[in-house]
Amino acid sequence: RFDQTGMAYLTAMEFAKAHQVFKALLAQHPSDLELARLCYRTAKHDSRSADYHSAALRLLNLPAQDEETTLQTHQIFHEYLAAAKPAPKLSADLLAKLAQRFAAGGQFDDAEKLAVLLQRSAPQHEQIPAVLLALARAHYRAQRLDLFRSGLAELIEKFPASPQAETAQDMLRVAGR
Repeated sequence: RFDQTGMAYLTAMEFAKAHQVFKALLAQHPSDLELARLCYRTAKHDSRSADYHSAALRLLNLPAQDEETTLQTHQIFHEYLAAAKPAPKLSADLLAKLAQRFAAGGQFDDAEKLAVLLQRSAPQHEQIPAVLLALARAHYRAQRLDLFRSGLAELIEKFPASPQAETAQDMLRVAGR
């Protein structure tokens, strides 16, 4: 299915050559997830390259919310944080998206860290209330009720005029505070 030359380079561990083949194919077939994964796999051997950052960010931005994609995104997120040189290139929008994805997927620690980072780096970002609400909902599903309540209280305190604060107040009323 893939260019035999690219696969031959990959098998021979000639990652730079394989990457160029897969990158060209991905430009022709931008929605092919397997090609995107191959681009990432071959680019990560040069974690300083623009191609590595681009390949990682492409996979971190996948819109699908299924469990497999969320687990893959979580794995790539950790790899990217550890390997990216000189530093990861995570936009505020991506921080918000990943925090919500990881909260929904039950990866609380990473979701919390991303929420804190988002609030520090972009304290007026429009998605912060949605991130805080997603975290609270995830805590509720996991029966972490103290964190659920404190998360909703934080949301109401910091963003009282947001639609999410109204939802948070309703959730607290239903939960019996």
